[in-house]
Amino acid sequence: SNNSGFFSTLTNASDEPFRWVFHGNIIIPTGNPLHAPDPKEQQQEAAAAPEEKDVIWIGPGLMLCRCHVLCVDQDGIIEHISHQDTMNITDLKKRRNYVRLGKYEFLCPGFIDLHIHAPQFAYTGTATDRPLMGEDGWLETYTFPAEKSLGDDLRKAKHVYRGVVQTTLATGTTTACYYGTLHLEPCKVLVEVCLEQGQRALVGKVCMDRNAPPDYLQDTTQNVKETKTLIKYIHKRAGKEEDSTRLPLVLPVVTPRFIPTCTPELMKKLGQLAKDYHCHVQTHISESKDEVQFSKQLDFAQDGGGGRTDAEILDSHCLLTSRCILAHGVFCSGLELDLCRDRGAAIAHCPLSNFFFAGSALSTKRLMQRKIKVGLGTDVAGGDHPS
Repeated sequence: SNNSGFFSTLTNASDEPFRWVFHGNIIIPTGNPLHAPDPKEQQQEAAAAPEEKDVIWIGPGLMLCRCHVLCVDQDGIIEHISHQDTMNITDLKKRRNYVRLGKYEFLCPGFIDLHIHAPQFAYTGTATDRPLMGEDGWLETYTFPAEKSLGDDLRKAKHVYRGVVQTTLATGTTTACYYGTLHLEPCKVLVEVCLEQGQRALVGKVCMDRNAPPDYLQDTTQNVKETKTLIKYIHKRAGKEEDSTRLPLVLPVVTPRFIPTCTPELMKKLGQLAKDYHCHVQTHISESKDEVQFSKQLDFAQDGGGGRTDAEILDSHCLLTSRCILAHGVFCSGLELDLCRDRGAAIAHCPLSNFFFAGSALSTKRLMQRKIKVGLGTDVAGGDHPS
């Protein structure tokens, strides 16, 4: 349709009502490519979709709009997109905020990294020579010391966090779900860096009250107290989701590291905290065979659960919700996956770290067939690349 009336505001106003005007190839997602499509729904959608000039379907749920113009308002909201033939391009080119994309360039939505450990960025691409668990495992040898060092030196924390945020932004990640450290203050630094750099983020204080080095461990009460403090800090700095007309740039996320390092008491209180503050939850699930076995042993011998699965344990503490992001899930049983689906939880698929530590691949087709929400995560530094 003709948009001359709409664009008269754009082309004649002196107060720049739009922050950006992009002209060229625009990629638009219409669905999640990691969800199994229904053939009948696809046929119906294709039959109902009007033919548009210079629109090419390049994959499931993904279309390329060639020779289009996309307008973004002052709040960063996409206000309009249409073919270049519907507007006065000569006038558009005169504006300060006009961006002409090259012939082989395209504008696309930013990537969302569903699982990344910000403090581990310093040794990305190294230290994959050990199994995940055990006294001489990857966590004990590399991860815990690296994370603890940021609590000891906040200047170092700021340096590392600026590095990870700037690097992920440079590789196209505009939203990241960050695991911070056990200590509160470095987590606040990460929040400030995300706000400073303009990256949308979920930031969580990692919680552990067992099976970790004595100098990198907190009791249950301190874990809960500092998690609550971080939630309130983020709300104060970025705003509350329920009080904002648009989504705050940074959101809090309740973060029990994983079952082996969290007692039932801690998980129960974190589940209540997530409910009270309407927070997201992130944790690891069925990442490796040794983790799965250890979790079952703990549940049977210490926690009084009789040897339940990871999903059953998390669900019993109200952590398995529609706002829960579960990393890995390589060794989840069919019953566990069904439970995750019924609760609306999502799986963060981390193919690189699965290769290094799980020794197996996650069957995303299996998840798609069960209608489970699934996305991608780098799992830095378990994954050796920040994109």
